Amino acid sequence: VAKEEEKDPKFSSKSELENSENKVPKIKVTVVNDFELLDKLTQRLEKTNEIVSLDTETNSLNPIDAELVGIGLCLGEETDDLFYIPLGHQIKKETSNQLSIEDVFSKLSTWIEDPKKEKALQNSKFDRQIFFNHGLDLKGVTFDTLLADYLLNNQEKHGLSEISFRLFGFKPPSFKETVGKNKDFSFVDIEEASIYCGYDVFLTFKIVKIFKESFSKEKDELIKLFEEIELPLEPVLSQMEMNGITIDIPYLDKLSKELKSTLEDIE
Repeated sequence: VAKEEEKDPKFSSKSELENSENKVPKIKVTVVNDFELLDKLTQRLEKTNEIVSLDTETNSLNPIDAELVGIGLCLGEETDDLFYIPLGHQIKKETSNQLSIEDVFSKLSTWIEDPKKEKALQNSKFDRQIFFNHGLDLKGVTFDTLLADYLLNNQEKHGLSEISFRLFGFKPPSFKETVGKNKDFSFVDIEEASIYCGYDVFLTFKIVKIFKESFSKEKDELIKLFEEIELPLEPVLSQMEMNGITIDIPYLDKLSKELKSTLEDIE
């Protein structure tokens, strides 16, 4: 059964929010916790030709040993466009169900690895590494809001919370607030986690539209830098971090001894 929060996610600008009583927009997230809902989501992903924002939640910020806890997706701005797939929560309630990672990826892997299905992420390098841990090659990433913000607003902080505050005048629930006294994100209640991740993908989706418009007003060189340098470089850096790089240990040992000798001579 899908568990939802009744909320209205439509908003467009900081000024609009500042005129409302509550700046934080309310969202509604469908929790995908059975095969029927998973099939419906998969069908929507296969049919859509629009960009989809994507996010992973894990029990660690270190992608090398992080375990996947959940996946969030935003397919648009309507009330039925936000989804959260719980995968690794430490279930506390008998009514809280979640599908296995194997079952979910058996349905979503084709979409995840399809280069023609456009995806937007905030810091795609991290999510790419998480999918890599499960044998999946994330393709079709045509927008990264963190990289875009770095180019458009290089003097600012580039976290999703900071970008949201600059553009819309509010900050979504923070990671610290959501996790609270829990050991890690896997211990967060599924409904609460769905709202946290829901804000992440919803804001990413909204920010993409604004940043695309911002890029259209900039010089061609900046757009070229984003599309031809920054985005193609991201998967390369991701792979380097996961595989590591080869170093010449004998040479480093020799260099270390030479430097030590030089320092002793100076002393």
